[in-house]
Amino acid sequence: MIESQRHSYHLVDPSPWPISGSLGALATTVGGVMYMHPFQGGATLLSLGLIFLLYTMFVWWRDVLRESTLEGHHTKVVQLGPRYGSIPFIVSEVMFLFALFWASSHSSLAPTVEIGGIWPPKGIGVLDPREIPFLNTPIPPSSGAAVTWAHHAILAGKEKRAVYALVATVSLALVSTGFQGMEYYQAPSTISDSIYGSTFSLATGFHGFHVIIGTLFSIICGIRQYLGHLTKEHHVGFEAAAWDRRDYGRSCSPRNDPKFDLGLFEIVPFNRNQRCFLVSRFFSEQIEEPNGSKSSLAATKHIGLALRKERSVLSWRLSQYESGEQATSFCRFLHGTALLARRNL
Repeated sequence: MIESQRHSYHLVDPSPWPISGSLGALATTVGGVMYMHPFQGGATLLSLGLIFLLYTMFVWWRDVLRESTLEGHHTKVVQLGPRYGSIPFIVSEVMFLFALFWASSHSSLAPTVEIGGIWPPKGIGVLDPREIPFLNTPIPPSSGAAVTWAHHAILAGKEKRAVYALVATVSLALVSTGFQGMEYYQAPSTISDSIYGSTFSLATGFHGFHVIIGTLFSIICGIRQYLGHLTKEHHVGFEAAAWDRRDYGRSCSPRNDPKFDLGLFEIVPFNRNQRCFLVSRFFSEQIEEPNGSKSSLAATKHIGLALRKERSVLSWRLSQYESGEQATSFCRFLHGTALLARRNL
């Protein structure tokens, strides 16, 4: 049943995940401190805290994806929140890396007498930049190019090409992480070897952790793209992952007229078996009636119907309505049709 509302915001339901996430973070922090000092039971508390925290993250993001796809609560206004929230997060990462590179540059350009006035300090072994570091240099930009390819494929409505591009993105990221692991294994210095070892290990380690998080993010986006969650109008999660990988973003294509451009219905493949899989997603949108008043419209945005080895795309843009009630009645008819088809599958 479609419920009407007179605003474009999502009022979330009460959830246990914020308090459970806080408890998991507290257990992880306390367990980590106990493990490093060391106290008895520190490793156990650290492990339980990490497991609890990871489980909370999984189920919380599951609910967010459900609200954005099947329930359609993420309107254009709601999508601005995650998009704007990703920007300061990426800026904070850039500033953190900038501080680490500044520390390394300051120590190398003006070495102190404590390290002999030379850089790298005497007795500290360094990696040959012509070996693994040189080989690993072009791989991260190539991964960024692949995620840009995936972004353009999503905007063009080419689902399979987007999946292939995300597979290439993840593969290149895994290769880069593997090379960095080999680099650490062969490194002649450690994090405790003077200012050189500290700045090198901290900067490259944080960058490697950043790559791992971005890889996990890209894997989730690839799974969602395969399942048909991402569309050219609604892919905020992918944009956040792409910004995180390349510090570059491109806003999704704007719709023509929010009053009359009410829907695009697509029949796309979601699975490979003979059983049909129906996905209906709803969104809320403000429309202006001829008398000047505004009412909320909840309409079916996408209906995906998958058949084995069959694919067809039907695009249909609704024209003007004489009144908002007429549009709402038609959309309720579409909603009932989708529910009836789902029961018959």
